[in-house]
Amino acid sequence: MPWLKQNLSMVIGGVIALVALSFAGLWTKQQYDDNLKVDAELTSKRSEVKGLFERQTSPTEENIASVQKEQELVSAQLLEPLRAKFRGYPTPESMTLSDFKEILENQVSYLNRKARFTGINLPSVDEGTYGFSFDDVRPKIDLEDEALKPLTFQLLQIREICEVLYDANIYGINAIMRMPVSENDSPGAGSSDLMGSMGSASSSSATSSNYIEGESVIDPNIGVNSYPYQISFECGSNELSHVLDGFNQANHFFQVKWLSVEETGTTTSGGMLGFG
Repeated sequence: MPWLKQNLSMVIGGVIALVALSFAGLWTKQQYDDNLKVDAELTSKRSEVKGLFERQTSPTEENIASVQKEQELVSAQLLEPLRAKFRGYPTPESMTLSDFKEILENQVSYLNRKARFTGINLPSVDEGTYGFSFDDVRPKIDLEDEALKPLTFQLLQIREICEVLYDANIYGINAIMRMPVSENDSPGAGSSDLMGSMGSASSSSATSSNYIEGESVIDPNIGVNSYPYQISFECGSNELSHVLDGFNQANHFFQVKWLSVEETGTTTSGGMLGFG
């Protein structure tokens, strides 16, 4: 006991050191066990990945259901918002040639009338009114049934393009060109028109000025059908900026692929836009 009293501080220090070493040992063992657990999980994941790579693929009901669920998720989170931005045009489910001709003449009449009211010059034609690239189609009576809906789609797109040009107060339209959608909707196709039996009747405008070469592009995921167009018009630099902004703000998506500007006077510039 005398020795303990004389060395009490050393004894207390030894006890504290022993307790600290015990806690350190327990902590080290716990960390070691955790490391072993992580290593075991990593080994398991590696084996799982290796098994996936080496496993022969075979469709099962579970796999098919999983893929379908992922497709539905992609459609809901990605494709549906895109479809909302690429809205279509209201067209009849079924359409006859007379139905299309009625829609065509109504739209052409509207665009000609609005151009007169706004003071915008249109290309001169031999007979009637400017057809906005449909001059060769207007007299035809042999258009294919499958061409009527694509033609209507193009007509409504061209109407919206013209609305943008009109709202920008351009000076005049020189030409509107589109892609043909069928054999009978093409430069110089056939002679079956309302004046065909009367010989070489004068057409409304030069055939080649209505068409461009190209192809439509259909996106299978969102069902978007894109047609190329070329528009030549006269305007000033301020009006040209309004035109580009108008296409950016349009209700439907228009992609201006190229722009060519040619000076035609002291205050007027000629612009040509390419859509695709």
